[in-house]
Amino acid sequence: MRCAAITAVALACIGAAAPAHAIALEWHAPNGCPSASDVRAQIIEKLGGDRAITVTVRIVRERRDRFVLAATIAGVDRRFEGPRCDDVARALVVVVALLAETPREKGPGTFSPDAAQTPTLPPEPEKGPGTFSMATAAGEKGPGRLSRVPVGVGVHLKGGLSALLLPAPTFAMAPGVFIELGRARIEAQAIYALATAAAVPGLPSAEASADFAGGSFSGCYLHPIGAWDLGACGGVWLGALRVETRGITEPGRALTAFGAMSFGGVARWHLGRGFSVFAEVDASAHFSRPRFAIDAASAPAAFYQPAPVSLALQLGADFAWRSQKR
Repeated sequence: MRCAAITAVALACIGAAAPAHAIALEWHAPNGCPSASDVRAQIIEKLGGDRAITVTVRIVRERRDRFVLAATIAGVDRRFEGPRCDDVARALVVVVALLAETPREKGPGTFSPDAAQTPTLPPEPEKGPGTFSMATAAGEKGPGRLSRVPVGVGVHLKGGLSALLLPAPTFAMAPGVFIELGRARIEAQAIYALATAAAVPGLPSAEASADFAGGSFSGCYLHPIGAWDLGACGGVWLGALRVETRGITEPGRALTAFGAMSFGGVARWHLGRGFSVFAEVDASAHFSRPRFAIDAASAPAAFYQPAPVSLALQLGADFAWRSQKR
């Protein structure tokens, strides 16, 4: 009888010592975010005692480098933003723990929103550039905002079909560099369109060819959709048209300044680790339309004049070094 009594007391003591965490967590987050069980375990680890609190969380990925977390913690609404889902989830854990530790004014086991203040969270140390401020200080009205605009620099190579610029459709290539500032992208590149032949009316023995070399500056506004970027671009390209003639008494070469204003669109697919592939289509309105001809005995034999507008379809790949991971 005495042994049974001792055993009962021991079990009662053990039961009293074990913390009872009554944490009700409702979790809605996209793929790639921490699971509800992981977050709940982190909250319990932070609390380290007997706590009862209700938390409702919804995380939305607004763009490639921005996750927004909206939470209701014991009836108190909170909002966080960050470049990664892990960051906003980690901030939530800290805030829940701090709010749960706030002194209770309505008795044990009851959370009082009036007694809580929004804590000021220092940013978690990051291994790379692009640290950010996750939460606002107590008393501020707005949610936490990123302290830096995502920045990236990179290189690209693209090539494709160009039509209505030279005497016949040709292949054009364009290596270049770019800078990304948030959703904006600025590019500078060199352009070369391979030479194409042109027939000379009335002079069967004559041959002519034309090519183009120059450079361009352009800007794009990109809208992220998951792993994709869709955007509109515009810019200016300048260079020189070079025309050569052969098979006549006095072969020659002409070099003429040439330029255009371009408008188009781009679709880019991010493969990860800074690599992307993309497709571009654009139309260019030419600033001028030089006319090339060979002086013949009877009359000048015109053989080439650019169209008012040229079209291009290009495929390419690029690599970027970014301040924040995609």
